[in-house]
Amino acid sequence: MMMLVVDGNSIALNVEMESASTHEGHLAEQTVDEIKEKNIEHIVEVRKSEVED
Repeated sequence: MMMLVVDGNSIALNVEMESASTHEGHLAEQTVDEIKEKNIEHIVEVRKSEVED
């Protein structure tokens, strides 16, 4: 499994590569999906506040 951490400009900050079981891979995918959802929710909130101002 490979994990790449990037900043807001898609610049790589860290790269990790390890072997992982299928179960560990699924857990990692779920975590990434949760992070994506939270980021999307945050972006929507910021844009709503910009429109209200």
